[in-house]
Amino acid sequence: MFATAPRGRLGAGCAALVLVALTTMFFESADAHGFIVSPMARNLMRRADANYCPHCGNGGGTAHVQARINAGGWGFPDMGSAENTHGLCGDPWQNSAVAGQFAPIPQQPFMLAGGVQATWAEGSQVDITVGITANHKGYFEFRVCDAGIDTATPSQAAGQACLDRHVLRRVDPATRPECTNVDVGDIPDCQPMDQARPSRWWLPPQAYGTPGGPEASTQFTMRYQLPEGLWCSGGCTLQWWWLTANSCHPEGEVEYYRAAREQAGGGLPAGWGTSDRYMSDCGGQAQTEQFWNCADIRILPSAGNSSSTPPGGAGPLEPAPATPAPE
Repeated sequence: MFATAPRGRLGAGCAALVLVALTTMFFESADAHGFIVSPMARNLMRRADANYCPHCGNGGGTAHVQARINAGGWGFPDMGSAENTHGLCGDPWQNSAVAGQFAPIPQQPFMLAGGVQATWAEGSQVDITVGITANHKGYFEFRVCDAGIDTATPSQAAGQACLDRHVLRRVDPATRPECTNVDVGDIPDCQPMDQARPSRWWLPPQAYGTPGGPEASTQFTMRYQLPEGLWCSGGCTLQWWWLTANSCHPEGEVEYYRAAREQAGGGLPAGWGTSDRYMSDCGGQAQTEQFWNCADIRILPSAGNSSSTPPGGAGPLEPAPATPAPE
């Protein structure tokens, strides 16, 4: 079903490969990373604002996030019930004057809703485009809160609980005609499904994306399935989470690429994955960079849905019960 990219895709032999490797090494130390292009993220909409870059929504940077995780006694990665380690939409911004501080939700710039950027239909398949300016590999996940995430969200735990109710799943490439006998280097979204973790989209090398996006990014487009019963005519929030693999192996990475290479008939394009790099598994003090963005969307109910009240979106979020940090 899946084909392997031919050798030499990156250009004229070894010289091109060396250039790509050197470029990657440079970018891995640069202060530029990624953001949602479509539907447009709040931070990309407001890229003309002073003193921030749209691709720096990493909670202030790995060191600051790790310090907050350690101070709270939380595990890594700090999704779920962890409070005050990162903003739901990526605040505080890297290199900002407050990168090391964690502000209350009403003071987090990108918790401010930015206006609906896409209108989708309940139960439909949707394309999401992400721009990457420095490729740290790893994987993406997407969540939807049907009550909306904004400055009125009572707590991070309440907002995260709403998002976690709707973790989107990839559309299986095995069901898509355009992914039959295709070179996954030509259509990265045809990469084999992570059957154990169907929400994850594993990031290919930069050379396999579409260049020339906003902020000089390389773009990748991925198709996801909206679940039946999820709609929010008044607006809801799409959250992008990128767990990178530039410092440690994320849980499931080695297993995914082993299975993907088998599904792809013995191989994937050169450079996919980091399982050939000597790194520790993520966890404990082995932590890697993370990114979060929010985009404002609307999901209309299907014609057969006669309910007048969106499921879970009938009113403001209630504060989530406090969850103690692990012993």
